[in-house]
Amino acid sequence: MKIKNIIGLCFLTFSSILIFSCENNVEEDTTAIVDPISAPTDPGNEIPDGENPDGETPDTPDPTPEPTVISFSADVKPIFDRNCTGCHGGNRFPDLRNINIIQANSGTIRNQVVTRRMPQGGSLSNEAIAIIRDWIDSGALNN
Repeated sequence: MKIKNIIGLCFLTFSSILIFSCENNVEEDTTAIVDPISAPTDPGNEIPDGENPDGETPDTPDPTPEPTVISFSADVKPIFDRNCTGCHGGNRFPDLRNINIIQANSGTIRNQVVTRRMPQGGSLSNEAIAIIRDWIDSGALNN
């Protein structure tokens, strides 16, 4: 009977030591983990766009330049007038003097120009092809 009491007493003592030891060795983490994306910003410490923290404006250009707007009257029509209206000036379809017909047939015109099937008997520069293609791809606006 004494052995059972001794074992029980040892068990109680050992358990008490573990519990007491664990409770006193717990350290609280006082550092907070802050997600920089969702953390609120301090409006007084914001850095304006395009400035370094030192207040200097960087010398590097903006990596996304503004898209160039291609004008029908200034960019596309002169290409058609020089290279296409000799054949497509009213006597052959499509009439490339008429913006409504050009817009209605822009997909076919784009295909013929990009694949270099047109103009027959001549050729367009890569720049002229890019202007026509980009103008059509941006909606073939009458601008």
